[in-house]
Amino acid sequence: MRKLFRRMSRSGLFLFLIWMTLFPFRTAPAYAEEVTMPQAGISVTPTASIAAAAETEDPVMRFQVFSDVHVMASNDPWQKTASQKFIAALEDIRPFQPDFLVINGDLTNGKAGDYQLLKEILQKYAPWPMYPTMGNHEYYEVFTNKNVTDLELRWRFDNAFQLDNPYYDRYIKGYHFIFLAPEEFKAHYKQIADGAYISKEQLAWFRDTLAKDQGLTFVFLHQPLDHTVTQSDPGSVQQSEEIRKILREHQGPIIWFSGHTHASMLHSDQIRKLENVLYVGGSSTFTVDNSLDKSESRMVEVYNDRIVLWVRDHIAKKWVHPFVYPLR
Repeated sequence: MRKLFRRMSRSGLFLFLIWMTLFPFRTAPAYAEEVTMPQAGISVTPTASIAAAAETEDPVMRFQVFSDVHVMASNDPWQKTASQKFIAALEDIRPFQPDFLVINGDLTNGKAGDYQLLKEILQKYAPWPMYPTMGNHEYYEVFTNKNVTDLELRWRFDNAFQLDNPYYDRYIKGYHFIFLAPEEFKAHYKQIADGAYISKEQLAWFRDTLAKDQGLTFVFLHQPLDHTVTQSDPGSVQQSEEIRKILREHQGPIIWFSGHTHASMLHSDQIRKLENVLYVGGSSTFTVDNSLDKSESRMVEVYNDRIVLWVRDHIAKKWVHPFVYPLR
């Protein structure tokens, strides 16, 4: 979705339609180490409710993963639509009472007013803990304010969510969660555009943090690692190979969540098992596959012996595409 929102705010729907024509949906290239993951059977149909799935067994925990909600405090109609669709998605999942939310990048456009509006929305419509990651759009004030620095924008993100650092980890119900962050956006934009740059310091921190617990680990980064899920083109994450080397050192299962592409989670390559990692691509509540007529997020149910990944269609208000990943 590179530069889409800046184009829309400048020229509106006309340029948006031109963008859709010039940049059609692309499929990620095949990767030699891919392992085919069967759609394991469970006792519900793809359109059955989460409640029906839980009639015989309750999950250890249940959490909702959002990405690319793009809340912006502006009078631009496109930006109002983004906030309205995010609110609608939060109201849609309220009956299912997740234990917490993750918003995997592009929460805002990085401005102070954006964060204030986002917090107001969460306070009113999301009575659950929320864990954020930075996305490329958290740095987008650099396009309208030449004096702002990456450091200032990272501080603004940390301050908004009371974090000591934009990358951090948490233990939730005994499971290890690691949240990574793209860095040095302005300094590298000419070379990698909206791709993620991960510093040597963060890589060292990630290696040490991942090694703390060799059990099931959930990792979140806004941009997908190169050649993993849909539209994970070369340069999506500049340090993809360095990160993959770190991941290989882990003995337990790793579930890696990304967003950024706005590609529908219903595409066949949005869940891929490569080596010891299950890569799970994310979508958007705002636009999906370049369409404003779609809105998606993902529910994750963790059981002792499996993980169930659901896609929530917020327009149709139904659960689709259950995917079961065995842990034993």
